[in-house]
Amino acid sequence: MRQDPHITLFGFPIRFELFFWIVMALGAISYQTKLSFMLIYCFVFAFSILVHELGHAFMYRRYGSTARISLHGLGGATFGSAQPARQAIAVGAAGSLAQIILLALPAYFLRELLPLGAPVELHFFLYRLYWVSLFWGVLNLLPIWPLDGGHILENILILRTGKVMRKEVHAVSIVAVFAGLIIGGAYGYSIGWFLPLALIAGNGYFLYKIQQDQMTPDTSMIVSFNPRLDGDGGYVPDIPTRTATKQKRRGRKKDHLQVVAPVALSGPEAIEAAYDALEAGDKRSARGRVRDIAAKTTDREVAAAAREVLAWSWLRDGEPTRARQQLDASMTHSAALDAGFTFGSGSFADGVRAMAAALAQEENMRVVFQGSALVCEKGFGAKLADALLALPDGFGAAMQLHGVMLAVGARDDATALMNRLMG
Repeated sequence: MRQDPHITLFGFPIRFELFFWIVMALGAISYQTKLSFMLIYCFVFAFSILVHELGHAFMYRRYGSTARISLHGLGGATFGSAQPARQAIAVGAAGSLAQIILLALPAYFLRELLPLGAPVELHFFLYRLYWVSLFWGVLNLLPIWPLDGGHILENILILRTGKVMRKEVHAVSIVAVFAGLIIGGAYGYSIGWFLPLALIAGNGYFLYKIQQDQMTPDTSMIVSFNPRLDGDGGYVPDIPTRTATKQKRRGRKKDHLQVVAPVALSGPEAIEAAYDALEAGDKRSARGRVRDIAAKTTDREVAAAAREVLAWSWLRDGEPTRARQQLDASMTHSAALDAGFTFGSGSFADGVRAMAAALAQEENMRVVFQGSALVCEKGFGAKLADALLALPDGFGAAMQLHGVMLAVGARDDATALMNRLMG
């Protein structure tokens, strides 16, 4: 179903979902009895959250990405191209900083300057604008996933460790909620203030555990600085081996064992790491991450996902025949991969049309990236953009395509696409 924006502000498409208005109206009715105060409450609520999301959107634009905004439920969301960790931190913090600096602080000082005889509605407006903006801004900076603070923490850990540590982020989220309950209780605040946060954090961790429990664990070894290459051209992790050199110690000969410490990666973690490698252009490393999983796991869903990664890696290396050999006819794969086979076989026009149709319906952003990158690397990114924008539901995939164009260095195509998206 096509999700058309209701308005465009500063070049950003903005959509207001029905549930956003319902929640806002219920809040106004619950806290206010006077009609004028209800209307002010609704305006302040919507305006403050919109400024928050615009903060994210402008930071996305600062880093060369388009952005679109959706206001829904208790808040909103801003969608843009995937960013490196440092830029993602800046994008995550920009929303709260915009609310606090542009709304909360000016509202506080203006209210202090109001004369006593000023209309009560004006006092109420500035009071609500201050508290809603301050509360919402600070709340979103708490390290609770999936709030902005949770995403910021996740990207800080990526910078420090080089790994996605979603489990640890969820654990911090739950600890933060309990700490809030204790501190809030000590100051006399009702548990109702923290219950929504507890539900958000708990539900996020619960879903994470379900995902992990459904996958078969696998072990991946740390790749050394000088990894060997196997016959398929993929990286082979170093494993414990006995060297030909023997050392004498206390008169006895002992085999010297060289070991590279293992790091346990579950099936989905290894697949995510492989997609990270693909997006960085390291196709060999991606294959090394998932080859054993594809062959050995007993979970057919994980095996199918691993085989799809292998197929994408060979497609982007220009070897469609080898890519097809990675698939199992009894397992499903994405329609975008089928389109990739058409494109990779040299039927570029048909492949672009098929890829646009597939990406417009694809929900997995990793797959959207791979399909877009395959086409862009062959110089057909502009054609894919034309095909996507001609589809009624191709706008979201076109936004993702813009980020891929930047990632593969097609900056002229990216600029032209941004102008079309903003127009």
